[in-house]
Amino acid sequence: MPSLHATATSATRGTVNVAVLSMLVGKGLGYKEENLIDLAKGALVHDIGILAAIPEEILQKKENLTGEEIKKYKEHAEIGYKLIRKMRNISIMSAHIAYQHHERYDGSGYPRELKKEKITEYGYIVGLTNKYDNFVNGIKTESRITATAAREYLLMAQDNLFPENIVKNFLDKVPAYPNGSTILLSDKSVAVVIKQNNDNLSRPFIRVIEKDGKSLEKGIDIDLMEHHSLLPEKSL
Repeated sequence: MPSLHATATSATRGTVNVAVLSMLVGKGLGYKEENLIDLAKGALVHDIGILAAIPEEILQKKENLTGEEIKKYKEHAEIGYKLIRKMRNISIMSAHIAYQHHERYDGSGYPRELKKEKITEYGYIVGLTNKYDNFVNGIKTESRITATAAREYLLMAQDNLFPENIVKNFLDKVPAYPNGSTILLSDKSVAVVIKQNNDNLSRPFIRVIEKDGKSLEKGIDIDLMEHHSLLPEKSL
């Protein structure tokens, strides 16, 4: 289990990831500059309540949390909201991102079990991008899943955990593996993403640079849409 310092470092890195992903979604939804700024500010501090108020023993615990510990952990959303409201130059809409990023469309979230239109669009966007980032870049490496699996989860979660338009916009705008990233394939070869496939952002055009443990002098270009048995396993 990571130390509190490692947890804080990962949380900080995660907020940057979430902010970048949220901005992509916001741009896709046609947000104006002032809206994007509000969204980015809220995304960057959405988990401040964890760093400020959740005890070290909860963050470091290896076993499952008890009911009381879960209750304590869930307080971070409201605590974060109250802290942000005291900050200058951060709007109430940005503060509500911290309050609402664990709320869900069907009312199954926390801390207030809000549902549907009671949750702001900002809250939905950061809730979704935070969930995605936790899936693919979470602190516990053994709990991570592939970007493709995370995208499939979000697809199934639309109109259940998140509104359909937010999910669709995310899947349309955010590639599973960005251009230039290095990925491990299901046959254990290594490839570089060279171009996105607009028909399926989970299956880009790639260049295989290592196969059977040996570097290739000349890479092999592959369209993953035409090789259904070959799957990206993870980013390297």
